[in-house]
Amino acid sequence: MTPIQSAARPSAGLRAARRVRRPLAAACGLAAIVSSCTLPPEAFDSNPAAPVSTSLAATDARVRTVQLHLTDEEASLPVLSLRGSQTLTLAFDVLTDGGGEPLEVSFQHTTRDGRPDLLPTEYLTGFERDDITDYRTSGGTAVPYVHYQYTFPNALVGFELSGAYRLRVAERGGAVLFERAFYVSEDQAEATLAFGATLAGGDAGLSIQPAARIQPRAALSDYDAFQYTVCFARDGRTETLRCAPEPRLLDLALFQFYLPREAAFAPPGPLFPLDLGLLAPSDQILDVDRTARPPTALLDLDYADFGGD
Repeated sequence: MTPIQSAARPSAGLRAARRVRRPLAAACGLAAIVSSCTLPPEAFDSNPAAPVSTSLAATDARVRTVQLHLTDEEASLPVLSLRGSQTLTLAFDVLTDGGGEPLEVSFQHTTRDGRPDLLPTEYLTGFERDDITDYRTSGGTAVPYVHYQYTFPNALVGFELSGAYRLRVAERGGAVLFERAFYVSEDQAEATLAFGATLAGGDAGLSIQPAARIQPRAALSDYDAFQYTVCFARDGRTETLRCAPEPRLLDLALFQFYLPREAAFAPPGPLFPLDLGLLAPSDQILDVDRTARPPTALLDLDYADFGGD
C-alpha cells in the first residue's frame, strides 16, 4: 500500500470567510487524499463519524461502464496533482441503435458532500464546459452502443485550485447523463495508513478500524491539527466517506486520526462471487480443470455475429 501524499490550501476568499477545516479522505487499503472541500462545522460537532454521502445526479439507464482514472492507469483513483502533468481519462458507453453525437462535459468545484461552492473563475484556468468528440459506434454486437472517451486537463480545461470536483456529462442542450467525483491535490502532506480490527457485534465478524498519520509539510505550517479533517472510504468509493473526530498530537508536526469503533467498516464480502459447481463444459466452455489452483476454464473463441450465411 502506497498512500498518495497530498494536501490543499483553501483560497484566500475561503480563509477570510470562515475557519476552514482541512479535510482528508483515505481510501482504505488504497490511498490517502487531502482536498480543500468542506462541510459546515456543525456537521462534525454533532456526529463527526457520521457517513458523508456525495450528492451526484442519477446515472441515465442508457449509460454503462463508466470509468474515470489516471490516463493509462485503469486501476488508479481519480486524483490529479495540481502542478503535475498527469491527466484523467473518462470512458463510458451509451446504449443506442443510432449513430453517436458529441456530448457536453462540465466541471464544478464542490464541498465534500458534492455541493458546488465556488465560481468557475476561482478554480478553472480555461472554460467551464467542453465537448466530447472522441466516440465510435460498435460493430457486430448484439446490443448496439457508442463508446466515448475524453481526457483532461487539456488545452481548453485546466484547474488552478485543489479540492473536490464533480464532472457532469450531458446531451447538448438536453438531459444529464451522469456525474462523477474526482480530486485535485497539492501534495503538501505525508499520509500513512494503518488498520486495526474490532468486533462488529453478533455474528458479523471483525470490522476494519482505519487510522491515519498526517505530517504536513512546510507550506502548511500555519495550520494546527484541529484545522484538518480526516475521512476514510473503502476501496476508493469516495461517494460515501466516514470522518474521524479530533486528532491525537504525536509531536509538534505529526497528527494521528482514528475512525471510532462505532463507525468502523463492516467486514467486506466477496466482490465477485462465483459458484464453481455450475461451471461445466458447454458450447462456450471447452474444458474445466478443477485440480488447478486456482481452477481454470478454457473458453471457446468469441465470434461476432455479423449475420448472413
